[in-house]
Amino acid sequence: MKPSLIRIIHFVLAAYVVSAQEPPRRVIAIDNVCAWFKETQVPHARRVVAVENACAWPSLTLMRDGNVVAVLHNKPAHATMEADVECWASSDGLKWEKRSTVTQHEAQTIRMNHAAGLSNNGDLIVLCSGWTDVKQPGRPKQAPFRDAVLRPWVLRSSDGGRTWTKRDTFPAGDAGWSEHIPFGDIWKGSDDALHASCYQGEFSEPATSSETKNRRSWHFRSDDNGATWQRISLIGPRHNETDIFPLGGKAWLAAARFNHSAVDLIRSDDDGVTWQSPRRVTSIGDGKDHGEVNGHLNRLKDGRLLLSYTVRTKGKEGVCAKLSNDEGLTWTEPVRLANHIGWAQGGGDNGYPSSVQLANGRIVTAWYAKKTAEHDGYHMGATVWEAPTADKLPAIEPAQPAEFTHARITEAWAAYADLLSFGKGQTLALLDDGCTLSKPEWKAVADGVPKVRVAYDAVDGDDDPKHEGKGYHGSTIGIPSSLNYQGKRGVAYNNQLAIVRSLECCHGKIADSASLARALQWVIDHHTEHHITTVNVAPVDDQEHAEPVPTEIDDKLATLRELGIWVSAPAGNHHFTGGISWPASQPNCFAIGAVIPGKDTVTLDRHPKVDLLVPAKATSSSNAIVCGSAMILREAIEKSGYEWTSHGKNIAEAMMKIFQNTGKPVDDPATKRSYRRLDLMAALELVMKK
Repeated sequence: MKPSLIRIIHFVLAAYVVSAQEPPRRVIAIDNVCAWFKETQVPHARRVVAVENACAWPSLTLMRDGNVVAVLHNKPAHATMEADVECWASSDGLKWEKRSTVTQHEAQTIRMNHAAGLSNNGDLIVLCSGWTDVKQPGRPKQAPFRDAVLRPWVLRSSDGGRTWTKRDTFPAGDAGWSEHIPFGDIWKGSDDALHASCYQGEFSEPATSSETKNRRSWHFRSDDNGATWQRISLIGPRHNETDIFPLGGKAWLAAARFNHSAVDLIRSDDDGVTWQSPRRVTSIGDGKDHGEVNGHLNRLKDGRLLLSYTVRTKGKEGVCAKLSNDEGLTWTEPVRLANHIGWAQGGGDNGYPSSVQLANGRIVTAWYAKKTAEHDGYHMGATVWEAPTADKLPAIEPAQPAEFTHARITEAWAAYADLLSFGKGQTLALLDDGCTLSKPEWKAVADGVPKVRVAYDAVDGDDDPKHEGKGYHGSTIGIPSSLNYQGKRGVAYNNQLAIVRSLECCHGKIADSASLARALQWVIDHHTEHHITTVNVAPVDDQEHAEPVPTEIDDKLATLRELGIWVSAPAGNHHFTGGISWPASQPNCFAIGAVIPGKDTVTLDRHPKVDLLVPAKATSSSNAIVCGSAMILREAIEKSGYEWTSHGKNIAEAMMKIFQNTGKPVDDPATKRSYRRLDLMAALELVMKK
């Protein structure tokens, strides 16, 4: 979604906090926070320049005495000079003092990449790797401090980070890959084992270069309170910096950085033995450089999950956070925690947040930046803030959560939030048995745009599409495709609707073809005026048609196809295998079937005429979901300039072919046929090439 509003950032100098060991640190009260996308203000937030001259990449740990410890990289450069990690502490997130230097680096090396957390007895554990500037055997000298990744050290402090012991016993990397690089938090699991994450890169040309072409992240485990570690399982097959978090029991959630573009969530329900497929949760930005990366997970006292993450999208640099009250399935709009200066103005290197919650309920989020409005130069900053309550910042709720997750619609919302508007400027014509326009969801207005743009009754020839006789269905069929009300969203939630009453009841008959033809003709006559790009032909006749049934609608459907307007209809809900309902049975009308939500199991009516399957409990919902998806795909094609003509004679046919080519193959044992299931994210990745 493109920004609908940009608020000016007001920073008010509130106080100076003086440390006995460091220069004064500026504390800033955030009076108003930048509202990119739909970002929320953070009330009473304060921000401090905590540690100067440090690239930081901080990792926060809440100690048992209530203090916060930050482990950070201590030099003002992005890995280009000898360096160590240090331990700093604070009781409130605003005043910080140095406790120790954790590592004592060897000559011509950097110790910088780290993971940190508490052991079972409260000891502070740090895993720390880095880089060497020493030429490696069999490989030419590389750029400064890029000759090889250093194997991690295991460091332990029994006195709150003041003194440290070191063990050099971490497992070696694989042949053709770098050593393991720790990242994120170390957590105790329900089995009392310690768990952490590391990533590594695959060398492009091992004999000539330390550059890597692929990365992957791993789950590590210690069964002896952090003394030794074993690699357990692959978390992210194409991911690098990964933070893991225990959800409780054997469930874990990982926030994994996908290249430079975004954060994926990856879940395990067996203590990290196996991990599920990644699920995108942040934006790829403009898709040209960095997006929203480096996620960190924690749980608040009210039970909600907190995801804080880096924003490197041009013009939006800083740190944001989202909250979830359902273990990471749905998330709120972003909360802005910090604003950083971009690359063009001498900054750009920023982020890597880590968050903990104090006993008083306030949250401390530490991050680093090369330049902010308050400080020019590498530093660790900290934002101390209070999370908006769930009633003031509710999660964005998909109209059909399981179905949208399965079709990867929620991932598309997150990934392309800065590139697509999700239906804005397009109108979906709903051809059904009328609608109760007084319902609040259809009276809704978003950003000054009414949800219902126009209405027409093709049965009676007037502008009042109210239900008559047995009509009921049309008042709800727009929800999966178009809802945007009280935090609930349909697929293309920013679209508008043209409500066209086309017959008495959605469970119609062939004789309804006359009024349905009039409805289609109305769309043809008014599609330009009302920006109609998509038509949901919702009726079914509940019959098993193996062949098309010639009716008055056929010529109208042909015209709409020539115009490039998407027209689709539900296949039916009777588990027929020899045919499907009219009008889905007709030429130039895409027939949409279903799979069981959460399972790629074909269900309900199917036949070779079915063009695409969509997760849903009824094919009317399948069709509504794909109509919204078609609107998003159309926008993606237009904005990316994707050359669609190789896929079809018109853009509607091309979009269906794209959905089929990128969809998940699904075999149906009952009919021995194979279909494709909608994967909106895959379709957008093809078209956007991002």
